[in-house]
Amino acid sequence: MAKNDENENVVRNRNSYFVIDYKEEIGSYEVELKDLVKSSLGSGSYTSLGERTLSAYSVLMSARSRLNEKRNRWYDELESSNFKPEFNSDNGVRFFHQTSSEVENTPSYRDIEALAGRYIKQAFDSVSQQAAEEKKVLILNACAQLSRYLPDFEERRPHYFIDSHSSKIGVTFQGGGTLTLLIGATTEIEFSYAEKQQSGMTRVSGTAKLTKHLRNSKNIWKLLQLQGRTD
Repeated sequence: MAKNDENENVVRNRNSYFVIDYKEEIGSYEVELKDLVKSSLGSGSYTSLGERTLSAYSVLMSARSRLNEKRNRWYDELESSNFKPEFNSDNGVRFFHQTSSEVENTPSYRDIEALAGRYIKQAFDSVSQQAAEEKKVLILNACAQLSRYLPDFEERRPHYFIDSHSSKIGVTFQGGGTLTLLIGATTEIEFSYAEKQQSGMTRVSGTAKLTKHLRNSKNIWKLLQLQGRTD
């Protein structure tokens, strides 16, 4: 663990569902598209790619810029006092005190709010008040942890669910194989990957303790790459 990981200050945002104050520039770990173009040509020179390839590269860089702008806007919202996952019987779960146009244009989170709200309501209807309160705290903290990864999840068409035993939020990605993540109140993520082979199944599972840095997605990418996807 890096030294600055150990000394991070938690930003409480007037509530117990936290995000970490971290200001690393997103560009310090994003993929450099120019290098990808050059590597695909082997020893070819970037300057000799031609107008068509340069135009395609320009489009890719523009798309990357828009993605980073959207990502940073989302992180700004998470670091603001407006972010406070909470539950009440009338509105269910809400991530934000107020819904701004900026929030509406960032990663989709409404389906997660609805899922968490249904789970908590069911808990209050089926278990004791104390047990339901404990489940509520667990799921709201899981929502806070999950929110930091939404920019990396939304393009992969995830399926969300609640693990009834742990009250963690589950995320399943279908592709060449099936990747499942369980995200709880801490930075630890349980993961499992299964892929059907000609003779049986390949299975990988474990627990990953990811960085506390809100804006650093490098570690979640490592789990997503179990499916062999880097886009």
